[in-house]
This record gives sequence, C-alpha cells and structure tokens, in this order.
Amino acid sequence: MSIDSFSLAHERWLPVRDQDGEHFAVSGCTALEQAGRLMLAVTDPLEYAAVLRFLVAVLYSSGAAPGSQEEYALRCAGSVAVDWARAAQWLSAHACDVDVLHPLRPLFQDSALHAVDPVHALPVRYLDHTSAGASGRPLLGDHRHLHADLPALEPARAALLLLTQQVWAIAGRLRCSAAVYGPGSNYASGAAACGSLIWLPHGTLADALTWRTVPAAERGEANWTYRARGGPKERLEPAGELDALTWMPRRVLLVRDGDGRVGRTHFVQGWHRAAVRPGAAGATDLLFTNNGKRLPCTALITPEDLVPVVDRWWQAGEGSLPARIRAVMRQTGHAPSAMRVVGIATDQKKYLHLRDVRVPGELLTDERAAGAAELLTSLRYATHGRHTLPDLSGARLLTDPTFLHADTLERARLTADAHRAVAPSPGARAVDRHTLNLFLTGRLVQKEPGVTSLFVTADTPAPSELTPGEQLEKRLHGIRAGTHGRGLLGQMRLWAAAPHIPNQASEAVTRGLPSGYRAAAILTAALYATHAQMHFASFGRTPLPRLMRAFGSGRGFGPQHGPTETQMKHLLATTRPALLLPTLTNLVRYAAAHEMTPSWSALTDDLSAWNAATRDRWAAMFYTSQPLAELAQIGTRS
Repeated sequence: MSIDSFSLAHERWLPVRDQDGEHFAVSGCTALEQAGRLMLAVTDPLEYAAVLRFLVAVLYSSGAAPGSQEEYALRCAGSVAVDWARAAQWLSAHACDVDVLHPLRPLFQDSALHAVDPVHALPVRYLDHTSAGASGRPLLGDHRHLHADLPALEPARAALLLLTQQVWAIAGRLRCSAAVYGPGSNYASGAAACGSLIWLPHGTLADALTWRTVPAAERGEANWTYRARGGPKERLEPAGELDALTWMPRRVLLVRDGDGRVGRTHFVQGWHRAAVRPGAAGATDLLFTNNGKRLPCTALITPEDLVPVVDRWWQAGEGSLPARIRAVMRQTGHAPSAMRVVGIATDQKKYLHLRDVRVPGELLTDERAAGAAELLTSLRYATHGRHTLPDLSGARLLTDPTFLHADTLERARLTADAHRAVAPSPGARAVDRHTLNLFLTGRLVQKEPGVTSLFVTADTPAPSELTPGEQLEKRLHGIRAGTHGRGLLGQMRLWAAAPHIPNQASEAVTRGLPSGYRAAAILTAALYATHAQMHFASFGRTPLPRLMRAFGSGRGFGPQHGPTETQMKHLLATTRPALLLPTLTNLVRYAAAHEMTPSWSALTDDLSAWNAATRDRWAAMFYTSQPLAELAQIGTRS
C-alpha cells in the first residue's frame, strides 16, 4: 500500500459479517456489490451511523436514489431492486474523491493544513486518533494531550474515526490564530444538518441502505473534500440532501508517518452553524413536528429508554425519515423489522451522553404505540416538571400488548400498578392510588405533593446483562438526575472522609448489588459525588489508569509526569481497597478540574477485585500504549 493513498473505494476498511456469522473487512465497492448478503459489524453506534451516512451519500452521488415516494415504497417492499452494481462502479470511478490520504484533496479534510508552519500549529488543540481508538472515546471533543507516547493508527481505523467526527463534530472555542487558519476557525458549533438522532434500519446492508435512501427534491452537490465556508455573514447552506450528508463541520487533516499510518491530526474549526428548520436539506436527520417544533434527543437518558424515541417516531413531521417510512407502511404494509436509533446530547463544547436504542418493529407499525408513548412522555413532564432519568417501567409498559390495547382509564390503572411495583426513592411519600388515577386521567389539574415521579431509576433493578459496575453507574446517574439527587450526592461525598459509616445514601447506592460489591460501590459513589461537585459531565468511557496518561503539563504527561507517576505507584503498592480512597479522591478531583471523566463502571469492577491481576492491568494501561482490547490479556495472577 502506498503511503500516499488510502481510498475507501478499494482498501479494506469496513467491518462486516456474512450470513454465516463470519467477520471480516471489505472495501466500499465490495460492500455495495454484496450488500444483499453482508451486515455491518460495527459495534460503536457513532461509527455505525457514520458508515451508513457515507454509503448513503455514495448512493445519492451515483444516481441510485429513488426519484419519488412511490418508487421508494416499491424498493422498500422488495418489488424493485436497487442497482448496487451502479453504485459500486461510481465509487470505483471516484476512488480519488474518497481517499483519506490524498495529498491534494483528502476525504473530508483540508489539504491546506499541510502548509501550516508547525510553530504556528502548536497552540492548536488536535485530536489524536490513536488515543481515541485506545480509550474508546468518540471524536466529539478535545482529547487533551492524549498524544503522549501512543502508536500510530492503521489508516482503516483512522478512516472510521474520521467519518465519525464528520457526523456531529461538537466542540468549543479553540485557541488558534484566525490569521493562520482562516476566519471563524476558532468558532465552534454543531452541524444542524446532522441532527441529534439518527434512525438506522436493521438488517443487511441492502435493507438498511434501501430504507435509509429516501427521495429528495433537491439532491445537492457532494463536497468530498474541504472548501471554505466563509465568515458569519457569508454562510453557505446545504442545497440538498447529498450536500447535507457531506457537510464538513470541521477542518481536519490526518498526518501520516513514514510507514503509511496516521500518527497525528491537525484539528481546527472553520465554519458556522447552518440554519435549523423543517424541510431544509438534511431534514431526514432533523426531527420536527408538522407544526415546526423541533424534537431533540435530550429526553433520551438511558439506553433502555424506548418512550421518548417511540414518541418522536410518531411525532416526526414531513420530510423526516420516520415520516417517509410511515408513508411506505401505509402504501405497502411493509416496515423495517426494527430501527437502531443513535442519539447524542451535546452542548457547545462536548457530548453529554450517547445512547444506542433498538426499537422493536411492532412499535414502529402499531399506531396505538403513539398514544401510549405520548401518555408516558407527558406524565414525565407533569410529575417531575422536567425530563427525569427514567427506569425500565416505561419501556415495560410500552412493550406490553395489554397496555397498547387499553383505553385511557385502563392505561392509567396499569401505569399506577407499575408505579406501585417500583420502590419510591428515599424520602418520597407513597402515592395514593385514587389521587394517581385522577392525575393520570387528566382530572387532577394541579400536581399534589404526594404525586411522585413514576420513574425512580435509582431504585430499579438493572437488567441482568449489565455488570454490577454498570448497574451502579446507571444508578448513580439516576440519583444525580432525581428529585433527591442533591441531598444524596452530599451524603455520598461524606463517604470520602468516612466510608465505613452508613448514611442516608447507603440503601440507594448498594441495593441489589452482590455482597462483594458493597465496599467498592461505596468507594465509587464517594468519588462520583466528588467529581460531580466540580464538573457537570458525569459520563466517561476511559478507565482511570488510562485517563491518567493525560494528567500532567506541557513538560510531561502520565508516566513522564512525576506527581502522577508517584500516585500511580502508591495505588499499585496498596493491597487494601479501603486505603485507596485518599489517592483516588485526589486523582478524581484533578480529572474534574481538567474536564475529564473516568469510567465509573470500570472503576467499580476493578475495586471489587483489587488483586494482583487488577493491579497488573492498571500498570499496563498507565505505562504502555497498547490498545485496551489487548490489555485484557494482561494480568493472570489471582
């Protein structure tokens, strides 16, 4: 392979599996040619969405998109086949346009950054693809010095990460020179054409792409490489669906090393937010009601939360993908077997949480699900005054045929019964059944003090497939978002000084966990509350020892930073978990002060089994740059 080329048309970069379950990688052309027998094997929801959006853009560019809603319906019903060979031939003929290492027009990148003086480039924060790949963190925010002593990435992995940052690309202001990088380069905002929910049909690549490629009045023009967007008063709007699918939110350049791998990324901003309005280009990924009200994903708080997703499916107005698919259902009776919904909540600086929800096909086709989801959604607002962290009872109700077929009064009774089955949160009063029924049926106008939220996540048993650490992390997020969150967080912070003393939060934190996890849960809860006091972002995917590689200053990070290495040596020399709390508290406070968040589930699981093997793995994560998947093989002592 030439170090000057890595075209997604011909290189093997796309993870797939066949109908026999065999996993392998294929080129973009092969994926399209064999779309009927291959399925995407990309597990990360952001990458999954990014790959499908790229292939959909290829279909539009090749002219393989349907010309009308009628043609779209016939394709989805299977009576008209998509010309996959035509799309593959187009991609092969335009291999240079989708080459991530092309010296003059690299895919979705700004080749002008090749000419930037490295001296001027130093103040610019950049994303290191290696650290993102090793830590599992999506490229939606600055990774803050995670470039220390990490190996380069293979171009195939770098290409997936490049496509991922292309989808949403949320970030804050960057310290860079507009004179060097162009007007608006230090301004950041999300791309309106990308939306906050991406609807992805299940099935083979052929099924997913057929449902995903909808007719567009204005096809637009693909911009496979970067072009200047102008200043605040010179904004360019997407002219069609294809333009929106290739809308570059950032200026980025993959910098390759001598071996043809990607070693570093120049990363700056470069343009402003497009307008947000229904019916605009890219509206298939933007959800509005028919009255023009935007439907964001901020209510989507847990991966199991079907309620707001189903509610938005039935509310989404004309031009959106849900509306297009609903029209197919009315015309032909066909519908996707299920939808994978990727939702991301962000602010202007970083992502807040990522959710990957699978919606069963029956909730997409049964119109009674619309009323059921609307009832549960309105109930959340009414009983709590804001979005709350829901438990699984809402999803259980929504998937219960009895609830779907019930009338308003019967749904109220079933909802009340579901509430009584969930233990009230600490300090909450019991709900009178008659009062609750009045409230649920709309006959109680004012909220009475005794009517508590029906969704008490902190006390709801987690699904059995979650590890105890994941159960605890979900519970801690629920406590933080719940009615009594502030008081319970304060109690949890007291454990930082005296973890052995029970307090009001003990039952809320440890209920239902295995007995061997109680001490680890209390330690993690104390650290979580300490972090929450200093930093608003509670979600993190990076294990603490790996995150510590980013601790330090401009003269050294991780193992090269003396104070950080000293604290790691202290952790590795400590055999009793209870003695780890002072050091861990200092590390968590440092992380919060520098806008970093560790994985609380990984920390819980490690503290519950603080043995020699765990300490070996922590040492490996801190002192080496091996990917996390390989580190799982390190540490065999019991």
